[in-house]
Amino acid sequence: MSQTLSLSMGVTRIFSALLLLLLTSTQPVIAQESEGADLQVVQQSIKQTELQLQQQRKQIATVQSELRKGELAISNIASEVYKTKTNVTQKQQQKNALQAEQHQLKLQINAQKTSLKSELKVAHGNGASEAFKVLLNQQDASEIQRNLTYFKHLMQARTFKIESFRASISKLEQVTLSLNKNIVELQALEDKLVKQQKTLKAQQAEKETVVQRFNQLVNTNEQKLQALKQSEAELQEKLASIELEAIRTIELNGLSGVKGQLTPPAQGRLRKLFGIIREGQVRWNGIKIEANSGTPVNAVYQGQVLFSDWIKGFGLVMVVDHGEGYMSIYGHNQALLKQAGDQVLAGERIALMGSSGGQRKSALYFEIRFEGTPVNPTRWFK
Repeated sequence: MSQTLSLSMGVTRIFSALLLLLLTSTQPVIAQESEGADLQVVQQSIKQTELQLQQQRKQIATVQSELRKGELAISNIASEVYKTKTNVTQKQQQKNALQAEQHQLKLQINAQKTSLKSELKVAHGNGASEAFKVLLNQQDASEIQRNLTYFKHLMQARTFKIESFRASISKLEQVTLSLNKNIVELQALEDKLVKQQKTLKAQQAEKETVVQRFNQLVNTNEQKLQALKQSEAELQEKLASIELEAIRTIELNGLSGVKGQLTPPAQGRLRKLFGIIREGQVRWNGIKIEANSGTPVNAVYQGQVLFSDWIKGFGLVMVVDHGEGYMSIYGHNQALLKQAGDQVLAGERIALMGSSGGQRKSALYFEIRFEGTPVNPTRWFK
C-alpha cells in the first residue's frame, strides 16, 4: 500500500514536472508566432503603401502628360491668334491708308474737274478760231511766233491737265478696288480670329480641369517639395543636354558687359525674388513677374534660341544663349513665338505670358545662368 502510494506520488510529481516543462517550452513558440504575425502585417502594410505610391506616381505622370499635350495645343492656337491679330492690325492700317488716299484723290479730282470746266467754258466762248484771229491781227513776224508758242503751251497745259484728270480717276478706281479687297480680307481675318479665340478658350478650360486633378494629387508639402525637386532636376538635365548639343551660328559676347543695363523681359508685378525660400530647402533660382495672360515676353539681350518646348513644372520654356557661358530662361509661357536655332535681338518679342506648367496665375518665370549656375537676374536690370 505504502509502495503503491509512493509510486503514485512519484508519477504525479513526474507528470507535474513534464506539464511545467511543456508549458514553459511553448511560451517562446507563442511569442515567435505573435512576432511573425506582426511582421507580416507590417510587410503587408509597406507593400500596400508602395503600391499606392506607384499608383499615385502613375496618375501624376498621366496628368502631367495630359497637361503637356494640352499646353502645347494652347501654345499653337495662341500663336495663331497672335499672328492673326498682327495681320488684322496690318490690314486695318492698310485700310486706313487706302481710305485716306481715296479721300485725297476725290478732293484732287473735284479740283481738277472745276479747273478744266472753267477753262473749257472760256475756250468754248472764244470759239475755235481764237488763235487764228489773234494771229491775223498781228503784223510783226516775231510777235506772231511768240503768240504761236503761247497757244502751243496753253494747249499743252490743257492737255496735261486732262491727262492728269484721267490718271487721277484711274488711280481712284485702283485704290477703291484695293480698299474693297482689303475690307473683304479684313473681315475674313476677324472671323478667323473669333473662331481661334473660341478654340483657345475651350482648350484653356480643359487645361484648368487637368490642373485641378494635378493639384488634388500633389496636395501635401512633402509632395510639392518632391515635385519641385524633380522639376529642378529635369530643368538642370535639359540645360546640360542642350548646351552640349548647341550649334551656334552667330557670334555672341555674353552678358557681363551689359550688367545693370538690361530691360526686364516683361511688364508686370515682381512677385518672387531670387534666393528666397520656395518650399522646404528649395530656393527660387529666378524671379516671377505677374501680368495678364498674353502679355508680351521679350528677349533681354541678343542671342540664339537653344530650346523652345515644354518642361515638367516649368511649362512652355524658352532658353536663349547669349554666349560666354550666359543664358536666359523664360518659363510658364502661354505661347512660344520662336523656335530652336532662331536668332533674336534685344527687346524682340519671343513669347506670350501664361500659366503653363500647372500654375494657377499667369506669370513669367525668368532666370539668368552663368556656366549652368543661377545668378540674381535683377542685378542685370536697369
